[in-house]
Order: sequence, then structure tokens, then C-alpha cells
Amino acid sequence: ISMEHLSSEHTDFEWIDLMEFDEYETLGQYTALEHLEIVNGRVALAAVRKRDEYLLVKRSEENSTPGRWGFVSGEIKTSESPCEAAVRELKEETTLQAKPVKRGEYFIGKGEKGYWRLEPVELEYFSGIIDLNWELSEFKWVKLSEIEKIKYKGYKPIEKLRLDNDV
Repeated sequence: ISMEHLSSEHTDFEWIDLMEFDEYETLGQYTALEHLEIVNGRVALAAVRKRDEYLLVKRSEENSTPGRWGFVSGEIKTSESPCEAAVRELKEETTLQAKPVKRGEYFIGKGEKGYWRLEPVELEYFSGIIDLNWELSEFKWVKLSEIEKIKYKGYKPIEKLRLDNDV
């Protein structure tokens, strides 16, 4: 491809490595990954808020990616929306009940079992006492600023949900 071959709606082009998600975040790239069947499926990330804190959970030794802290997560079933999956996974893994507040933009992430389309959903807690299932070993409620310290710089679900410290 050369500049002469571009249509009038394009002014430039660049060759990229499809696997470098953090450097290039284009819808076309994500679509290409999904069509090439590099992405294994869709996962809901449940960012549960209770007043000014969010629920973080630690994955158990029996689970994939053991020891990792993050939001409650789980695969989205074919018949579910990301919001429905986030509510279901939260109840299955913690017994908590919460209602969806907003959805964030999806992104592609890499886990122990490959690449996944991650769909963050902010939920507002409304009832229940935490009782973790086998998938999780620990939990803690933390302020947003603490999550940003625990996770690597630029934790994507926070960015994609556009969460801020003023909640």
C-alpha cells in the first residue's frame, strides 16, 4: 500500500501488530482480532460501588490467574447482555445484589487462557453479605484512588467506565 492507493477519506496509514492492544485502540483492530478468532469470548467486569468504595476480589488458587486482584468477572453467555452477566456473576461469586449503573467501552485483554473481549459494568450495591464461592479467596472494599495504586498504571476498566474520585 502506498499513499496513492488511499481513498480520499484517509490521509495516512501505519502498519501495526494486531497483538499490541495497549498501543493501538482502534475499533477496526478489535474487530479484526474477533474475526480472526484470536478473541476467545466476552467477559463482564463488575465494578461494584458501595457508597464511595469499590469491591476488589482476589482469585483463588483453584481459578485461572490465581492471586490476581480485580473486579468480579465472568464469561457473558450468548443470551445475556454485559449488564445481566455482571449482575449474575456478582451474585454467583459473592452472593451480593447490585443494579447496573453504567456500561463502559469494551477492550481486549489478555489472560492466562488467551485474549478476551472485556466489558466493564459499574454496579451499585443494594443488598447482601459477602460469601465468596470457590473462585475467589479474599475481598476488600477500597476507594478508587486505592485501586489505582494496587493495579498497574492506567487500569483499563476504570478508564473505560470513566470513573473518577468524586463518586
